[in-house]
Amino acid sequence: MSSAKGLTTILVTLAGIISLATLLWPTPKDLIGETSVQFHVDVGLSFFFGLLYVVGGFLFTLGLSGFTNKLRSVYLTICGGTILMGLTFLQLPIVSLLDAWNQPWVANGIIGIPFVVAAGVIFWGVRLYVQLIEAKTIWANWLVALLVASIGACLSIFLPHAPTPLSEHVFDLGMALRVAPVLLLFMASMTVLRIRKSSGSSYAGPLAWLFTAVLATDLALLTAIIEIATGRSAVSVWFLSLDVAYTFTAVLWLVAAVTFTRIGANLNDTITRKASVRPGVRPRA
Repeated sequence: MSSAKGLTTILVTLAGIISLATLLWPTPKDLIGETSVQFHVDVGLSFFFGLLYVVGGFLFTLGLSGFTNKLRSVYLTICGGTILMGLTFLQLPIVSLLDAWNQPWVANGIIGIPFVVAAGVIFWGVRLYVQLIEAKTIWANWLVALLVASIGACLSIFLPHAPTPLSEHVFDLGMALRVAPVLLLFMASMTVLRIRKSSGSSYAGPLAWLFTAVLATDLALLTAIIEIATGRSAVSVWFLSLDVAYTFTAVLWLVAAVTFTRIGANLNDTITRKASVRPGVRPRA
């Protein structure tokens, strides 16, 4: 377990160094509504929390050897969704550094598609978990999730919003691609809560952290939608506050990953002790 703590410290420190290195990047000349300092703080924090999501997903995978194959597959799916979410967040500071916000793949809203995919993978992972423990909940129903996300995305085009330089159809597409992952993650969080009620005491803490991480991410994404609709996202203090919120959610994912890694380490210790007495014995997780 000490090695896991050391690796966590190293990876988080490395993420911090990479984020600080963005301060060396020249400031775009056509900044609107923010100073050079605000630009670099935004980019630095965005890199940091995006990398923390990736680190959390990676650390999660390191503690899975003690679990059964089916449970390992479930956790790997959730890890994949977490890493994909981090990589998706990393798009934003990269676009800022390259001053590419007017590029077609950004301006037409396509940049939001990976958020939907990441949320879908996380939902799929917790759905597999429910099926594995044979728990029943409507929150894990894939058809219901698709309907809710699709209907919510379609209805989002009718949301009133502040004036925007984007064309109406591009703005509507962007909002739809933001609403869909919010709904998928909400259903995923409720599913994790159901899983926690049906799981043993050793999983209560890690699942509570996982529930908190998913729900906090969902609320942060919902806050971003509200800020965009009200026009507050154009004010530097508001989008910097979002960076802080996302950083907080990334830390929650990191804590969840470490707690699951601790379970895996304990299971590995049990396997080692039992194998020394009865070779070939493998306890089920």
